[in-house]
Amino acid sequence: MPEHRVALLLRLRRELKERLAEFAKHEHRSLNQQIEFILEQFLSETANKSRNEQREEERQRKTRRS
Repeated sequence: MPEHRVALLLRLRRELKERLAEFAKHEHRSLNQQIEFILEQFLSETANKSRNEQREEERQRKTRRS
């Protein structure tokens, strides 16, 4: 089944768009693909960081109880 995509109007400063476009070109991606890639990376890293922080908090709670 094909992935459903939605359109999103995104307003950026011209300089940021130019930097993203240059980065996308360097990575052989379209500007859209590059923005998607960056967002996916950020969300994955944030989720992983959140899980690691939760584990650390749980570890600290267990250590305090002992």
